[in-house]
Amino acid sequence: MSIGRLKKELILKHGKRPTICYYYYLWNVVDYAGEERVRASFESVKDQVDEVIIGDNRSTDKTKQLAEEYGFKYVSVSKSDTHLFPESKIRNKVISECKSNFLLPININVEYPLFLNEFIKLWIRKSNIHKECLRLRYRLQNADGSIDRFYGFSSLFYKPFLIKARGYDERTGYGAGSQKYGATLMKEIFKLRTRPFYLQMVHKYHNDIKLPMINKMYPRITRIKRNRNVAVIVESLMKNLKVNFNDGVKKVRNSYW
Repeated sequence: MSIGRLKKELILKHGKRPTICYYYYLWNVVDYAGEERVRASFESVKDQVDEVIIGDNRSTDKTKQLAEEYGFKYVSVSKSDTHLFPESKIRNKVISECKSNFLLPININVEYPLFLNEFIKLWIRKSNIHKECLRLRYRLQNADGSIDRFYGFSSLFYKPFLIKARGYDERTGYGAGSQKYGATLMKEIFKLRTRPFYLQMVHKYHNDIKLPMINKMYPRITRIKRNRNVAVIVESLMKNLKVNFNDGVKKVRNSYW
């Protein structure tokens, strides 16, 4: 079966209902970003969205308490044999636990606009989701408050596509590895065009602050992220999916389905 036909059959079977799971993947975020920043991001989404899940890497700070205070669903992953921060494993746990038809990873360093949920639902209703993938971009803020020319992003995923592809290969880990895997999956396997939007969102914890803090708390993570050739790893894992999708998905490493 061609990917084009597969996508249409999945949408016909599972529908296009615009229910969205917004999820964070976190690890001792209160210690690293500060409680004020965590609360600001939580406050921006708590009253406007269908479902929020906190995907956590066995934090030892107040991450779980704050998640429960805000009424968000909290899930934690077991220890990983391959990654100190198993981001792909956290994402897969969220995919397996969520009730919504779409998923959007969100960032604890961003305060989201009050029209976010309505905007995304309107985009889903009007768009060909078997051809396009929504990408929300946000600008990065420097330590002095100036806005950098670089940006971060979050992509909206149709859950049945992710389930069919067996989610994220858990051999990819923290940061760029998981993001690259997800983006490559949507672009090269499901042949989706990216539709980028800026919604005046700002990531308020830029690299000149963030990386030294992460390096201090979790030096091994920063070293791994800096030294690994992410593109080579992702392309290697994608190879089986590109050659034969149905056989390739059987080789994707996933702990949950």
